[in-house]
Amino acid sequence: MKNMLKVVIKSVEMEDMAGYLKGNVMVDNKKYSFRCILFGNIGGQNVSVRLSPQARKWLSKRGYDANKIEDEIQKLIVEGEFVQA
Repeated sequence: MKNMLKVVIKSVEMEDMAGYLKGNVMVDNKKYSFRCILFGNIGGQNVSVRLSPQARKWLSKRGYDANKIEDEIQKLIVEGEFVQA
């Protein structure tokens, strides 16, 4: 599935202990929005991705597992495989 996804980060807000991202993921040429919280503590990067409720609904209707897509977005962000708009 990783090859099917393209992650685009639209905005980044950094605070003392966390970062907040808003972005889109392209799945089969359709754009779905997500939000993400980043923590860079001892033990490496921690990323929590959440697709919008509407995106979860639409993806489910198209036969995708929204949880798996969130996991893949998380991996791509940690690996630096995204573009910034």
